[in-house]
Amino acid sequence: MSIRRTLTLALIVIAVLTLLLFAAGWHFSSALLKPPYKCHDAYVYCKGPSELGLAFRDVSITTSDGLRLDGWFVPRAGSRKLVVFVHGHGGNRHAGLRYAAALNRAGFNYLLVELRGNMNDPARSFFSMGSHEQKDIAAMIEYADRGLGMESIGIMGFSMGASAAIPAMASDPRVRAGIFNSGFSSAREQLAHRARTRFHVPAFPLVDVILLVAGLRGGFDLDSVSPLAHIGKIAPRPILIIHSENDPEVGIDHALRLHEAAGEPKTLWRVKGPGHTMEWNNGRAEAERRVTEFFARHL
Repeated sequence: MSIRRTLTLALIVIAVLTLLLFAAGWHFSSALLKPPYKCHDAYVYCKGPSELGLAFRDVSITTSDGLRLDGWFVPRAGSRKLVVFVHGHGGNRHAGLRYAAALNRAGFNYLLVELRGNMNDPARSFFSMGSHEQKDIAAMIEYADRGLGMESIGIMGFSMGASAAIPAMASDPRVRAGIFNSGFSSAREQLAHRARTRFHVPAFPLVDVILLVAGLRGGFDLDSVSPLAHIGKIAPRPILIIHSENDPEVGIDHALRLHEAAGEPKTLWRVKGPGHTMEWNNGRAEAERRVTEFFARHL
């Protein structure tokens, strides 16, 4: 075979492999940007706050980049203390209802808002693993402060919502206390783990391509968003990190790194039960006690 023909064949192979790699990147970036919306059985309460017998009202807030997000406000009469709930990637506000009754009994107002990935607007609705979601959280905090007139604000994030809530709290002193449940310390590392365990593909170069394609499609850079780099800036405001030692989605090592990087006061609850953000499902009484006592002490 001539050198010219060999080079031509090599270029064709490289072109085909590159095309396949970017096709895979497009496919997996679509799953990252737009996971299906549903209320998982693990959320328990899929009919809304009325299922718990709680009074509530529908609210909508507007982000700094002009998006309208819908949510629920669950009031507690006579209280000016409020907890903002931030759901995870592919999750929704129903996930936070597991703690709604306990927080209400403990004297807290509760704000649960859908992140931008759940908007009914295909052109602008997507998740960004905590990048753009920080604008959503900033809008929630602003609404709690100026819209509802709350005097003391706490935040509770689940999974990606925890990872997004960390830099959001670090940059806004109005948030007095934070609970970060099963969050990742690095989006890149988390995606690499998911690629290996769920899809059985190597992290390199696929994760780099997914990040590139998703970033181009969504206008964000995941490498610029690092919960690990921000959590130390929260101190001296208190935080509670919750993570299962048997979490199949986000390994306990993420929680350990976040806890080590955080300043005091800080607490790490290493949950013995299985699952991802499932501490309430596995032990409701203890989970509600820990969450309500934390906010009661610090808000």
